[in-house]
Amino acid sequence: MLVKGHKPLPICIAFLIFLSSATLIFYCRNSLDSPFLKRIWSTTGHGYSAKAHFDQHVASFELANSELGSARHDISETHVEVFSVSAKDKKYFLIEFGGEEAINPSVIPHPTLQDTWTIVAQQRRSLIASSVWYAELVCDAKFVKGKLACIKPPKILPIAVTSGDKCVDDLSVLVDWTSETIAGNEYRVATELQRPPPIGAVEKNWFVFWDKEGDPYIHYDIAPRRVFAKLGYGGSVGQDLTPWAAASDEKCMQNYMPKVADQLESIHQATNSLSITLCKRSDLGCEPNDSNTYLMTIFQHKSFYSFHSVYEPYVMLFKRASPFEIHAISSKPIWIHGRAKAGETQRPDGPEFEVLGTWNQSEMVYVTSISWKAHGQKYHGYIDDVVFINFGIEDAKTAGIDVLAGDLVTAIGLCFNS
Repeated sequence: MLVKGHKPLPICIAFLIFLSSATLIFYCRNSLDSPFLKRIWSTTGHGYSAKAHFDQHVASFELANSELGSARHDISETHVEVFSVSAKDKKYFLIEFGGEEAINPSVIPHPTLQDTWTIVAQQRRSLIASSVWYAELVCDAKFVKGKLACIKPPKILPIAVTSGDKCVDDLSVLVDWTSETIAGNEYRVATELQRPPPIGAVEKNWFVFWDKEGDPYIHYDIAPRRVFAKLGYGGSVGQDLTPWAAASDEKCMQNYMPKVADQLESIHQATNSLSITLCKRSDLGCEPNDSNTYLMTIFQHKSFYSFHSVYEPYVMLFKRASPFEIHAISSKPIWIHGRAKAGETQRPDGPEFEVLGTWNQSEMVYVTSISWKAHGQKYHGYIDDVVFINFGIEDAKTAGIDVLAGDLVTAIGLCFNS
């Protein structure tokens, strides 16, 4: 899940991931800045003070004119727009946790209750400026009047704190499900995760993936280069496997990765992984194999002009066998139908925004997790299956959209063409 780089409080990330029939939750927290200091992210992910030498407002003016110009054209010229398969207006739906405010949502099908999903999200930060308290909210939810809402008041997910605050846990022992997904599995208690060196000043947004044999790995970084390693017993990891994929990956990423400015823009991992077969489940001739089945994740290009983040999500497919080379990357970012375009959003509150002459940025929608919608479906799916894309809106609301998985890979750049 994505943790916003300019958030002022110590915060955590948590997302749902799948291991065969086990459901795990990955958790980490990072102490960031003083609550009184805004952050601006560079291409390396390092923060700069708002008093840095470049002019935020001049940069924002240039961006605003660019975004306003693009808003006058069909969104399909710059993005791949995806539409809900269930909503009448084809737009996204809100995810609501009773009266609690939340961000960074995850959604998975309930293992036994039909038309019910387990939803998890980070509770909004405390009103106490120096608080280090953190909580994830969880509840069972159903669609009511077009919203995915808790059936009962949400509870706090009892995630254990570990020494490094980066751990993996089995969700089935933390919530009111009928039984453990795998009795006696090693992640029944919170397990601290490691990473191969070097270790960055800020570590977040890791995700777990599984190869075709079901062995787990951790993907730590996507930019400026990929870093991933095999996950061992007790949270230990092997060596960084990136060098074995580097020759192929570098060519592909040079052609298809979104470009970033020297300042105020960066690329970040965003979601967990899923396995997808690039043919239809309904096609009798569709059989998963190494030539049609890949691992899918979403990463995001982030800009932070005038202290306002804008995220553009891209799909990446990589091979399901070592060394896990990249297979394809979106040639255009994904646009979620219902997201406000440049010129359609309200100016955020705050003195830093009031001094701007115009406000033409698009709505901040940051994708945090993906999951198959169908009950009984876990890690693997096909292009005619429906997938949830779950996201936050302007650090104020949680939402999701159910789309055909195939729509996410309609405009994708294949690495062998690079």
